[in-house]
Amino acid sequence: MLPACLASFVALALSALVACNNMVTGELTPVPPVHRASDDVLGTVILLDEDPAMETKDPEHVARATENRVPQDFRASMVRSFQLAGFKVTARKEEPHALVARLALAVSEENGKVRQVYRCGLRSPEGAVVEQVDWQWPQGTYVDAAEVFTFATNHVANEVAMSPKVSGFLRGRRNAPP
Repeated sequence: MLPACLASFVALALSALVACNNMVTGELTPVPPVHRASDDVLGTVILLDEDPAMETKDPEHVARATENRVPQDFRASMVRSFQLAGFKVTARKEEPHALVARLALAVSEENGKVRQVYRCGLRSPEGAVVEQVDWQWPQGTYVDAAEVFTFATNHVANEVAMSPKVSGFLRGRRNAPP
């Protein structure tokens, strides 16, 4: 479904676009800083024990993304961004945690324009939905090829850190009787 020049999926696709755009315009968007979560949310432990799902209609793109370690790089970058926001992250289900994060990267193309959505679903340890963040890469935004995931995951972490649903859930959990 995606054109051949984008066949290496997200990281490689953006690298090519960035390289081409930089030669023409020289404009790059800087990586945003990560906002710290509110004091009552700082230190919350998030379980992130699975690699992100790759959502696309073309199984060949999933294979290429897997070959290029896109899921693992996305996950590692999300861990760093969560930590910068003041969360603690664990990959072990046995460790106490207040939230469970499931990541996904959805890629589609419409009218020759690639659409990338970085997803982070947050649930309680019991499975109740707390928040769903779907951050879409803005069209015409180019970053240094080495900063693609950092750019995206910093945006996602900011939305989680600033989410009234997340802070409300965590406040309610801390104030609940034992």
